[in-house]
Amino acid sequence: MTGQVSPSRLLVLGDGLSDSGRFGVLTDAAYPPSPPFHDGRWTNGPTWVETLASRLGWDLDPADNLAQGGATTGHLNINEPLRGPLQLGPDAPIRGVLAQVEVLADRRPLDPAALYVIWAGGHDVGAFLDYGEPDPFRYPPSANVEAAVRILAAAGARRFLLPTMPDVGASPAYAGSDRAGTATAICEALNSGIAVIADGLPGELNVEIIVFDAAAVFISIASDPAAYGITHIGAAYLPDDQIDFANPLRARHEIPAHRTGVDPDAFMSFWSLAPGRRVHDALAAAAANLLSAYFDVRER
Repeated sequence: MTGQVSPSRLLVLGDGLSDSGRFGVLTDAAYPPSPPFHDGRWTNGPTWVETLASRLGWDLDPADNLAQGGATTGHLNINEPLRGPLQLGPDAPIRGVLAQVEVLADRRPLDPAALYVIWAGGHDVGAFLDYGEPDPFRYPPSANVEAAVRILAAAGARRFLLPTMPDVGASPAYAGSDRAGTATAICEALNSGIAVIADGLPGELNVEIIVFDAAAVFISIASDPAAYGITHIGAAYLPDDQIDFANPLRARHEIPAHRTGVDPDAFMSFWSLAPGRRVHDALAAAAANLLSAYFDVRER
């Protein structure tokens, strides 16, 4: 199925892995504090989808990137309890992926030539391990991804890119803890579910589904970090308390003393579950390579 006509544009649904600054816009760059975060993104540079669009010459209008930090694959966004502390009114958008999907589906008919990216799952892990719900073993995140594809397909979408979820259990937030095994199991189940979706839905819904093995990119970086210009894989550049969740608008712009003079790009993780800029660059390169082979497009 190579050589197909290139998509007209990207539309993105997901969490902080793809968020191009939605909370930053809502809070005047106070959440996440920018700097040290980059322009409201949950990392220290452009996200992978922004770089991907630039590499392939595809349009990515900010209005078409609905991804938002904290989104689970369902309706829940783990930042919802911060609505008051963030001084956001009841109508301010704080959405999980299925809520983002519903907003996008309201634009129907959707552009059938566009490529719809759906990527989330890390906060499904966190919501369960930290708060006990929703239970991903009773309510699988992959079922939410399938529901997202079905809703968008019914509204006219025909092309989908589904990245796999990297092993959150290996991240600085969980590695070495008694919760790492459960985190890994949730991610593995999600990726197995994505494979089932990609196998079954194209014929049923008359859609194209491309699976992007993003998890393999993380494994490659962890296995040979020097090849990516990374020297630190076991700890994040910023500590978890860089953001005070009791008072999230109290911006902490200063860099911790032990990181003064240290290159943030040398870290695989910029903060907690958030990968650093070089990981995003590697993701964009791998996705561009995949899509260049699939569609009639050349990298710029």
